[in-house]
Amino acid sequence: MHKLVIILALVFSFGVWADAPLKITKEKTAFERSFAEEIQHYIDKVALPDKIKKEIKSSAKELINSHYISKKGEDTKLRPVLVTLQGCIEQSIATYLELGRITSSFGIIITPSPATPLCSKGDISPFLVEPSLLVDKNRLYTVEFRTTIIRDYLNKSGHLYIVYPESGLHKRTNEQIEIYKAELQKYEGTLFDVPLKTKSIPPEILGALYIFEDKHSNLYAFIIKAAQANAPNDELKWELWFGKTTNPIIKKQISNTLDFIEKSQGPNLKPLLNKKKTFSEAFKKFY
Repeated sequence: MHKLVIILALVFSFGVWADAPLKITKEKTAFERSFAEEIQHYIDKVALPDKIKKEIKSSAKELINSHYISKKGEDTKLRPVLVTLQGCIEQSIATYLELGRITSSFGIIITPSPATPLCSKGDISPFLVEPSLLVDKNRLYTVEFRTTIIRDYLNKSGHLYIVYPESGLHKRTNEQIEIYKAELQKYEGTLFDVPLKTKSIPPEILGALYIFEDKHSNLYAFIIKAAQANAPNDELKWELWFGKTTNPIIKKQISNTLDFIEKSQGPNLKPLLNKKKTFSEAFKKFY
């Protein structure tokens, strides 16, 4: 009996169970089940405490099985979990693009100022994030973590729109603006700058949205509503969606985002979703 207790203690101490698979319900598509395994692969690799990794995995399981999750609480507790999960999903999309399991993808990051990962080369420059993050290694990790991931997504031919109010550019320092402009030039044709004729972004659509197509022409979406790292908000309700774009709750959130972009004199991206052929073909024709 004592030996069993010792063995169990060692298991928990060294995180041997960290690799336990996400329990995905049987009715999920083969793509969803495979994609969940890819997400778990990246969750297991993140450099965060085991307690946080367990919360990330629990949130991933709930998101994939239920298609939607919402959480409200302190940014210090939610950001390390949900933004890291976002990064793991973004990395999984990039990997699946490389493997050909996703044939096309476009993403939108819609925030008060140009996306944080593209205003940094990996270093945390002055005013890149809100000061409280500088002394919080778990939240700061989410910024450093996604700096590489977003570029990997672009290198794998993922398309990305950086959407923000026109005035938001000046919330960045000159150094950050120069980095961002250099990335726009480097990834010309896949990275798009979209300043909007609006004073602010509605809280309901703040965050990121990705739409991607599998080999069988099925469209999926991942969406996260979250505050930007330079403006954390404990009052904001975090929300995440994942599943087919035909799911009513996902379709509604996509429509809300795309409608706002178009109404604010941004590009009309809705034709991509009203495709007659495959998303891949529509996407190529669109550009």
